[in-house]
Amino acid sequence: TGNSTSNVTPTLAPATTSPVNATIKYADVDTSIVDVKQAGGFSDDTSSASGAMIVRIDLKENNKTAHASNYLYGDVVRLIMADGTSVIPSNAQHDISPDAAVTRTNWIDFPVSSKVDVTKLTLQWGKATDAQIAVPLTNNPDVTKYQPKTITPGTSTMYASTKWTLVSATVQLSGDNQQAPKGQMFVILTMRIDNNSAQSFSAYPGDYLRLQTGDTKASPESDSIPLGVESGQTNQTG
Repeated sequence: TGNSTSNVTPTLAPATTSPVNATIKYADVDTSIVDVKQAGGFSDDTSSASGAMIVRIDLKENNKTAHASNYLYGDVVRLIMADGTSVIPSNAQHDISPDAAVTRTNWIDFPVSSKVDVTKLTLQWGKATDAQIAVPLTNNPDVTKYQPKTITPGTSTMYASTKWTLVSATVQLSGDNQQAPKGQMFVILTMRIDNNSAQSFSAYPGDYLRLQTGDTKASPESDSIPLGVESGQTNQTG
């Protein structure tokens, strides 16, 4: 008839957007869940099945560390539906975590069978063996229990003629660019070392530093404590 439209690209209906505004730390990456969108498709999504309804999570990510955390979103992120079932991501703008010292935006898409009430959904971070984080996709959800907690004791002690000051102590669910195992957490201590003695100090931190509670002791997972502090050196930190 001359009126065929078979080669015309269909126009996607505008996505509905709901704000979330929640920030978590997973495997040492600070991640802000900005909002959640829902549409029959997105022009930059080439992996989801045609005709599927898509739930898109918009993220802002900041890796402040000097190392990559090396996790895949398809392995660690799930959309938990209102009935408790979980959905694996179908696509992501970046499918691997940000590299060292990288700040970026990202999105993750999840296929759903039909339009859903996004306020009844939860974004879950972490494998079953991880200390998991569950973020309700509501506006400004309470994620306080997942946030790092820091105290600043400022207490000091002498060790091998050097003065050690405990500047701060932080407990959090990630450290050393990895997520803590299920039921555990990381304790991160910031120390200042002053050597006002006439002798230099030299030792490997893994040999003499332990964290103890009751009868349980833990060796450092990682550290930046200097291997030596010369006589007269002060304000050495790690």
